[in-house]
Amino acid sequence: AILPPGDRQYRYLGRWAATAALCARGSWRFESRKLVTAGETSCDLPDVANRPSGYDLTGVCQAGGVKTPQTLNLTFNEANRTMTVRGKTLGPTTLIYCGN
Repeated sequence: AILPPGDRQYRYLGRWAATAALCARGSWRFESRKLVTAGETSCDLPDVANRPSGYDLTGVCQAGGVKTPQTLNLTFNEANRTMTVRGKTLGPTTLIYCGN
């Protein structure tokens, strides 16, 4: 597994999954201000803040018809080539990059 280059404006863009096998059908899709998980969660995240080790994405996530204010903390681990997602109702979940 590889990580997207650190010099990209939004390094988290693309498809991510818990395992390589889940890349085909179980990936999470990150857009610049939106996330759709492999489950039933989708998030509108209009506020993006850069941090030294990742990003904070703030907005609202919806699952099962319930909307929850959310700040997702994305942290990259260079050694393990992973990204960890932490939020109020999501995570912590460690993901690998599946590509665009």
